[in-house]
Amino acid sequence: MNTLSHKTFENYINNTNKLNLHNKKEDIYNKLPENINEVPHLILYGNEGIGKYTQALKIISKYSNYNNLKYEKKMTVIYNKEEYIFPISDIHFEVDMSLLGCNSKLLWYEITNQINEVVEIRKNRTAFVMCKNFQNIHHELLEIFYSYMASNILSKVNIKYILLTNSVSFIPYSILNSSLMIPYEIPNKTSLQKIKKHSFDTYTNINLKSLENDINEPQYELKISKYISNLILNNNTDFSHVRETIYEILTCNLNIHSCIYEINKNIFHHISDDKKITILNNSFTFLKHFNNNYRPIYHLENYFYYLLSIVHEYR
Repeated sequence: MNTLSHKTFENYINNTNKLNLHNKKEDIYNKLPENINEVPHLILYGNEGIGKYTQALKIISKYSNYNNLKYEKKMTVIYNKEEYIFPISDIHFEVDMSLLGCNSKLLWYEITNQINEVVEIRKNRTAFVMCKNFQNIHHELLEIFYSYMASNILSKVNIKYILLTNSVSFIPYSILNSSLMIPYEIPNKTSLQKIKKHSFDTYTNINLKSLENDINEPQYELKISKYISNLILNNNTDFSHVRETIYEILTCNLNIHSCIYEINKNIFHHISDDKKITILNNSFTFLKHFNNNYRPIYHLENYFYYLLSIVHEYR
């Protein structure tokens, strides 16, 4: 049985009402339409542990018939003899995209069918579907995800998607262009000290240790990207170091798109415009097909060899 671990919706909202790290976003929330049918799809993005989930609940609670989302139940979906349990309220459904597995395309079809059936019998045939950890969505589902977002036109129900993600670089333009994007920045040290003075319990969705690490030292993606770009620029053909770094990128589940961007940004300071265009064209193709590739280590190695050959004009 696959269960989405969660605490009470009400606890999350009560805690953020005590002290909201992202109170500057209140202006955005207040400008959202009063009528849920007019609310756009939303993308909430920022570092892991920054509190996106709590902020999403805060947005959703505005449209609930129950104060602070006190109504809380579970929805069960049976697929391939496995039981998947999802927390729901009177106004929203939650799905952790990282738990759907390699059959996510077919499983998602079952999940959305059941959501539609539930919403259709409600008085107000509108609901939010919150997709947590959207950065972990399987590529096959990502390719068709926009069709679900756009299907409201022909459907009897009106589903508003809220995507929670650490990054947006991998998301297709069709999804980005049809959504309101709300970024969440890492709070400063003063804000973190305020939180420490409050007796926040385990119901908070804010990872203080993670945020403090993000403030006190460069992000790990930047470090690895700089290391690889320096190897390429210094014409280091001993790629055993790069292979070890690739293992780290994959095992630490770092964002490939961000790493490639940072590597190219570092390299571009040292090469001609013609080489930049060549690399950009190849990078676009690489990123487009990377998730479809078997043996990702091989394809990343091949890409880094390609960069080395362009920078130093190997034949």
